[in-house]
Formats: sequence, C-alpha cells, structure tokens
Amino acid sequence: MMVSPRNLMVLAAVGMTGCMSFPNLGQQPIDGVPGVAHFGTLTPATVASYEDAQNRAVFGEVGPTGTSFAGGFTFDFVGTGEQVCIWVDPEIVTWNSYLGAIGDLVPAEDGAPGSAFAYPDNIGDDGDIDLRVGQSVFYTGTVGTDLEEASARIGNFLVDITDSLGNTIPSDLDLCSGTAALGGRGVPELCTIDTIEGVSYTAAMQAFSVPLDDFRLSYGFLFVEGGCDELAALYSEFAGNKFYTKECVLQGEGLIPGSESGAAAAQAGFPTPSWIGGEAPVIPGSRDFESNFCDDNIDLQTFCVTEAADVEARGLRCAWGEPANEDEGTTRCFCGDPSTLPRLAD
Repeated sequence: MMVSPRNLMVLAAVGMTGCMSFPNLGQQPIDGVPGVAHFGTLTPATVASYEDAQNRAVFGEVGPTGTSFAGGFTFDFVGTGEQVCIWVDPEIVTWNSYLGAIGDLVPAEDGAPGSAFAYPDNIGDDGDIDLRVGQSVFYTGTVGTDLEEASARIGNFLVDITDSLGNTIPSDLDLCSGTAALGGRGVPELCTIDTIEGVSYTAAMQAFSVPLDDFRLSYGFLFVEGGCDELAALYSEFAGNKFYTKECVLQGEGLIPGSESGAAAAQAGFPTPSWIGGEAPVIPGSRDFESNFCDDNIDLQTFCVTEAADVEARGLRCAWGEPANEDEGTTRCFCGDPSTLPRLAD
C-alpha cells in the first residue's frame, strides 16, 4: 500500500473553499504579527502542580496571512513512547446568551427579553484555533517564521492511500480527529497523543477565525507529559475540586497588542512575538474576568453589569467590534452590548 501527501492543488482548493469560514482571509498582514509561526522542536514539560503548568505555558499572537490561506502556528516533537498532552486556548472566552428552552422567550414588563437571556458575550474579542496533530511525514504544511516568507502554510494530515486494486482513498491521519480538538469558537482544544518512541510529530494549530475587533489573535498553549485528563486534574485540585470547564485550565491568554516578546521566549528561540509563563503581557482585567467566568459561585451577569457601570462612570464606552483607544473615549470590555439582545414587540 502506497501513501502520499495530497498535492498542492488540493491544498489550494481547501484554502479557497475556506473563504466563507475564515474572516481573516483577504486582510493584509499586520506589522509585527506573523501569519504563520513555528516554535521549532519542543520537549514536553513535566508539571506536578497547576502553578507549574501556568509557568510553563507559552503565549503568542497570529494574524492574517494576506493570502487565501488561514494562518496559525506549529511545533514539532519526538515521541518517547509515552503520552503527551497539547492544550491550546484562543483569546478569550465565549458563551451563549440564550440559556432557556424553546418557548421560554417571554418579554418582561419593560419590553426586554425574559430571564432566559443572560448578558451577551463580546463576540468581537474571540477567536478560534483548530488543533491537529500527526506524524510529521504526513504533514502537508510548510514551515516559516518570516513575515515575508509566502511559502509558509498551515497544513493538515490528509493523504491519499492507494490500495492493492489501485483505488485512491482519502484518509485523515490526524491523531486528534474525533477528540476534544475542534471545540468551537473561543473554546480551548486539547488532545492526548500516545507517541511512538523516536517518531517525529507535528502539531498544527490553524487560526480558523481571528477577533473582529483588531484581526490579531492571541493564544496560550501547554505541551506537557501525560494525558490531558491529568492536566485537568491539576486544575481541579487547585480549584478545590469544584465544577469547572476546560476554559479554566489555561488563563491569561488575552494579551496586550503590540507588546515586545518576553526574555525567556527570546532565549528559547521562539518566534516574535511570544512569551513564557508570567512574562506574558496580559490585558488588564482579563484574568479577573476569566476567574469570574470559571467560578461557579459567581454570577457572570453581575460581573457584566458592574463592568458596564464602571466604564460609564469613567466617561468611556465599550469598544465592541473595534480596537479600544481610551484617547478616543473607548475601552476594552469583555462582556457584550446588551442592546443586541432580542426585543419583543408589545
């Protein structure tokens, strides 16, 4: 049986059919923000606590490629015969503002929607990253860190397998297919890989969409020994074994645009811009927002109402769908515009 990567014509077709799905396609590259970044060959970190995991997290930014291809970032690793976990979290969090069942849409006395609606999310600051992992020999993408290197492409693990009868059968050799990878917009994606000792692997994180407010997507990722369930257990223990979602395991991935790379990331030879652990330039207030989102004892509705009141008291307005600029009277808000919720006719 013969295995060969799909040719570039197929890849081009895949890229073009994604035009309706990738809102960053057609956007020009952003100075200082790579469309495709490669972190080289990494070794999985050994983490014994949640604090260890946070200190070993890697953060970065990607933006539009200026081509018909979506951007993203990659890294390689060599199998040890043991399990490894890749956990990637795109900027920032997202939720569905409608929490009721069909038929629950009942107007309140003031004409506002009924209690089935929660405060809306700010959809302008969310992005989506799709995680794929496979043996490097089957990876169809190309590596590049230079913004001017047009040959850099995020690929996949689709190959054509020719059987003994001469039939060509498309096959997806993505080891994360059907797992918790491909989790949706703004949702972390994770994958446990049972590695083969000495075999080279590639992890490809494709920026399926970037935030609509500035077209630059910040992210964080963890590459650690063991399964992803073990990593989640570290957070559960840290949080007192209370209920949590996978959004809570990696926090602080909302980064201040235009920040210089961290010293530790530069020393590691990581692409610009990137950061390791506590050197990440986290957007003020975003950690508090994520902590509130992750705490099942806190009503996120209350946080959002307080955020809106604070912004108004400062004489500012929320920058929904556009970059924040306090000199122009706008600021970053993590919750959305309540006026976008449905209103019912009397």
